[in-house]
Amino acid sequence: GAGAGELRWSVPFPDALGRDFALSPTMPLMLTADTDSTVQSWALADPLPQLASSYSPGGFFGRMSFDAAGRRAVLVQHGNAVVLATGGGLSEAFREGNELRDGDEAVFFGPDDAIAVLEKNPANRQQSVLRILEPQDNGQWIARSWLGFDQSQPSCTRISCIAGAAEEETLAICCDDGSVRVIRDVRNFHPMTTFRSDIFPLTQAALSRDG
Repeated sequence: GAGAGELRWSVPFPDALGRDFALSPTMPLMLTADTDSTVQSWALADPLPQLASSYSPGGFFGRMSFDAAGRRAVLVQHGNAVVLATGGGLSEAFREGNELRDGDEAVFFGPDDAIAVLEKNPANRQQSVLRILEPQDNGQWIARSWLGFDQSQPSCTRISCIAGAAEEETLAICCDDGSVRVIRDVRNFHPMTTFRSDIFPLTQAALSRDG
């Protein structure tokens, strides 16, 4: 209902600088994160957002990404995927492990909420790979496959950002040459559509729910 340029509300960061936010695709819910790596959950109530809860998972990287239902978010800590449940207060629902990895960012994708983790190739840190975590019946995830793009044509040795579609097995990856590769079937790595930009490196991408 606000007019063009009219400020409806603002969210304060009293103790640290803001570093990220994510909006639930289905719920009146927003997550914010500050430079102290504290995550806050906000109920988007009228007329002002209400702080519901906060959680400090420790230092983390990348952006927060919601799942298809908008009730869980994933982030990366020490290279591992960490899933936060947002219902009834923020809480840790899953942690991939304690092994130190070179993960930079993670996103949910697909109707079954698989997770793609962007990380540096352990064999060559100048290259990027995607670690695919498959959901299990017990609410956990297990790494099943790795996707590398150095052999693709044209090659994509380093990835600067990723995005996932909620309803389809689709990922978008930003390559170091300024292109965005949209992969329609992640598990089979096919088909792939390439969009090109004269500006690079790209720092963020987004996909609609249906890809």
